[in-house]
Formats: sequence, structure tokens, C-alpha cells
Amino acid sequence: MALCLALSVAREVPQIVLRQRVGGEAIRKETVSGLLLSGRVVGVVGMGYIGQAVTRMFQGWLGCSVVAFDPYFPTDGERPWDEIAHRRVESLDELLDAADVVTVHVPLNAGTRDLIAAPQLKRMKITAILPNTARGGVVVNEDDLADEPPTLERYERLWQCPRLVGTPHIAAATDETQVATINVVTDKLYSFLMEERSGNTK
Repeated sequence: MALCLALSVAREVPQIVLRQRVGGEAIRKETVSGLLLSGRVVGVVGMGYIGQAVTRMFQGWLGCSVVAFDPYFPTDGERPWDEIAHRRVESLDELLDAADVVTVHVPLNAGTRDLIAAPQLKRMKITAILPNTARGGVVVNEDDLADEPPTLERYERLWQCPRLVGTPHIAAATDETQVATINVVTDKLYSFLMEERSGNTK
């Protein structure tokens, strides 16, 4: 989802689709000013499994270089990060200074709430893209579509921003993901029942 949102913003997909729906003059190339993400710097905030997977996507599909930040991820034996080309930075500010895309993959807790606020947004490059697929509270509420539903009345100023792409919490809303989730739960329940039956529960 992070890659999808970043590409949508970079290539102005929503604006182009809207212009086609409205109709009128043909869309000429000189009226579109999208960004090419190939070879850009991606800043990954959160070095867990999701951050690792997203890094591989940006690197494999777009050839991006990666800077990563996570104050809680161990520095000794950074497996599997030792197998992923990246530069680890010591501060969020250092990442924001370098990144063309800032993708956030951290849980929402006391340490990450409001991690990205107005000062951080101002520090980013003027052309930078921020696909926030983490919980809404990681980005300050008044600076982001953190509260649902993101109605026109509540977020009129944000929806007027031409480069905004917003969705509800739908990253896992695919048939395949739902089936996989059911299978995982079923397998865990089966394992638990088998252990209980054999008397191996603690």
C-alpha cells in the first residue's frame, strides 16, 4: 500500500483520472508534472518486518536507495537488515533531510504518537512524499487525515490539496489477505487444542 500511494502521488494518478472523468480537452504531456521515483532516496521509519518488506519493494521495483531509522531496533547483528542495502541514520531529522519518500511503519504507542508533526513536515523536501500506512496517530491529527471518516466537512482544506491521496484503513482489505488471516488463526487454534489435548500446555 505504501508503494501504491507513493506512486499515485508521484505520477499524479488521481488528478489525471479526475481530469479524464470531467472530460474536455485532451490531456497533454506538458500539463502533467509527475515525479520519477526510480533511483530516489526512500526513508523507512520502523525497521520491523513491514519496513523490511517495503524496502525490498522500493529497491527491487524502483532501484531506490534506502535510509532507515528505528531507535528500538537492535544495532548488533541487524538481521535480516544486514542482507538489505541501506544506510541507518541516528535521528528522524537526518532521515527527513535525505528522503524523497518517507514511509512510516511503526506501531502507535506513547513513543510514536505524533512522531510526524508540523516541524517534521516542514523539514522534508518540498517535493517529498509521505505515505502514512501506519496508525493515524503517528502523524499529528490536525496535520493529517487521522480521524475517520475523512469527510469533506471535516477535512475540506486537506481535500483541496491537489497532491493528497487519502484512503480509510484498507491496506488489508483484499480477499487473499482475509483468507490468509483466517488460515493463520485456524492453524494457531488447532495447535493450541492439540497441545491441550496432549497435556503440553503450560
